[in-house]
Amino acid sequence: MKYSYCFYILFFALLTSCNNKKIDTNQYYEKYETGSIPGLNDFMTYTKEEEQMDSIQTSYQLQIDSLRNQDSLLRAGWHREFSSFNNNRSRVYLQSFTNNIPDSNDFNRHGSLPMQCNAGMEKDTLIINTGVGFFGGLGFIIKIYKDRYWAYYFEYTDDVKPYKLHLTDSAGASEVIVPCKYQYLVLDKKPDFKPGQKLTGFLTLTTQPYYHLAFGENFDSSYLTGKIYFTCVTKQTAHE
Repeated sequence: MKYSYCFYILFFALLTSCNNKKIDTNQYYEKYETGSIPGLNDFMTYTKEEEQMDSIQTSYQLQIDSLRNQDSLLRAGWHREFSSFNNNRSRVYLQSFTNNIPDSNDFNRHGSLPMQCNAGMEKDTLIINTGVGFFGGLGFIIKIYKDRYWAYYFEYTDDVKPYKLHLTDSAGASEVIVPCKYQYLVLDKKPDFKPGQKLTGFLTLTTQPYYHLAFGENFDSSYLTGKIYFTCVTKQTAHE
């Protein structure tokens, strides 16, 4: 009886340890994991901003549906279906750094940002893309191939070219796509790489440094840390 009691104590200790795996945010994980997602219940409950975005998206979809059969809209390409926000969204938490000093601005103080999320196939690779912007913006790309993945941060602006991925680059660019220095991804299930599958996931990351124009010809160094929750339904192609 004594040994049986010890066995159960050990079993539950191991079980608790497995369900509370500590994520090393200073490590680059090459392979994604599948299983329970930390904080998922909170993500599934809308914030006020997400309620507004869902309402706007639903209202817009209803307007398009009511006009879908008009010839002028069909010729303009409005016959395609729009992705519902409920099934194709993300919640992003970010902290940016400039010259290794944490930025204190409205973006970082906001808490979380809701974004539209899309997933689609590009040959044999699943591309998950989430972002926000208008005449400039930012977002994230996750590329999944078999059991491996690569995460990227992107930032862009119109009319000017303030970005460099490497300080030695000869010219600036209007867009920068930054690989991760550290990354960890967990999905609720293994991707089947086919359209129609709904995937939910959680990504933590720290980007590699990139550079943006400060004053004159001087460039500041920047990087970001973040947590991204997302859920989306895979489409036929990544460009739909």
